[in-house]
Amino acid sequence: MGAPVIARVTQLYKQPTVGSVRLSTIDDSGATGTLLTVMEPDETLPQYRRIQLNRSCNWVRIAYRKTNPIFTSKYDHIPLRSRLAILVALQARKHIADNQIAEAHSYEADAARMELEAQQMAEAPLFHPVQVVDMSNPRDKYDYDIR
Repeated sequence: MGAPVIARVTQLYKQPTVGSVRLSTIDDSGATGTLLTVMEPDETLPQYRRIQLNRSCNWVRIAYRKTNPIFTSKYDHIPLRSRLAILVALQARKHIADNQIAEAHSYEADAARMELEAQQMAEAPLFHPVQVVDMSNPRDKYDYDIR
């Protein structure tokens, strides 16, 4: 269909968009392909890493570096599952602005609990729970955007 043949994608850049963008492969017929990623509207420089295991195993531990989303518009996508948790978190923000720290912490804890419950309801239960290791100093810095 006129698309160039690409052997390997090493880096992506996209402008901020209104909706999410899907990156997929297609075969010669144009009928089938593989979904590579779904980029959120505010992702401009996504960095992904493919991990291939050389043997079969029952579980995998993955270390990653977390980032906080940056909201630039009231139309940005908020990556939370519970709408009520968002409203309660906004109440926490209001109480912080009013210097009511105890009430703000109470609202923040409730919002975190509601969001965790919503995520647990949306995901299938796991036999071996996922273990997350938050590494504040990754060993291989070449794979991360350290701005």
